[in-house]
Amino acid sequence: LDARMGEIYAAAYDFDAGAAWFDVAPALFKPEAVLCPPGWALAGNAFKVYGDRLPGAVVGAALTDCPRLEVLPTATALLRLAPALMAAGQAVLADNALPRYIRDKVASTTAERAAARAQSDAEQDAEPETPSA
Repeated sequence: LDARMGEIYAAAYDFDAGAAWFDVAPALFKPEAVLCPPGWALAGNAFKVYGDRLPGAVVGAALTDCPRLEVLPTATALLRLAPALMAAGQAVLADNALPRYIRDKVASTTAERAAARAQSDAEQDAEPETPSA
């Protein structure tokens, strides 16, 4: 979860024969945009922060039909997925392994902030002044 940006990192996986495949690749979502079709469950650690904004929240007096699993990934769980992923050709040499960046840009550089300020100042200077009474 990214509480500062008000978003969660999410993906949809399909499990078959000990392997996990993406149905929806990892991406950033507003909590309200997360879907939970019948037969699916939500798993992760975003429920404490965004629980009332995610599917499966209590609505009125009833819980919606989306189970929630408060879990985090573990090395053991990842190792159980490895054989099927390797058999499917998903393995790479260690020197080619790279992190998957979902959010490539979180902040503007100093130059970008200065350019944005200059643009804003130019737009304000271009606005006609309203005469005062």
